Amino acid sequence: MDISFLPREENDVTPLDILIAGNDIVAGDDIQTSVLMSLFSDQRATPQDNQDNPRGWWGDSLSGTKSGSRLWTLRGKKINSLSLSKAGSYAKASLDWMITDGLAKEVTAECTRKSLDIVELFVTITKPDNTTLNQKYDLTWERNFK
Repeated sequence: MDISFLPREENDVTPLDILIAGNDIVAGDDIQTSVLMSLFSDQRATPQDNQDNPRGWWGDSLSGTKSGSRLWTLRGKKINSLSLSKAGSYAKASLDWMITDGLAKEVTAECTRKSLDIVELFVTITKPDNTTLNQKYDLTWERNFK
């Protein structure tokens, strides 16, 4: 069972909130929650990412896994074909565990430029029963280009 998250309004500072019904937290077998946690938790940066603070979750050093995504390492970079390609690759890599664990039989992630500082991320999860989950996320790109 997972805690269900609810995307907030577009201009809200906090992009996600825990879903509550009455006085209780809503739980379910929520693949969307797993997708959100995988995409928007910070995976530890690699030396090639050239980050002063590698971030990431300390538990990964104990388990040998890589939780989250490296999307955060692209903040401040120019939006061009290379950064869009990297964003799509980082998003897909963060979700590939779903195939290994049998939650999905295929995962795709693709990025396009929506505006000066918005990148659209399109994610498709094909479940083992061939049903699909299609999600679109707007990623705000910071303007302090490096």
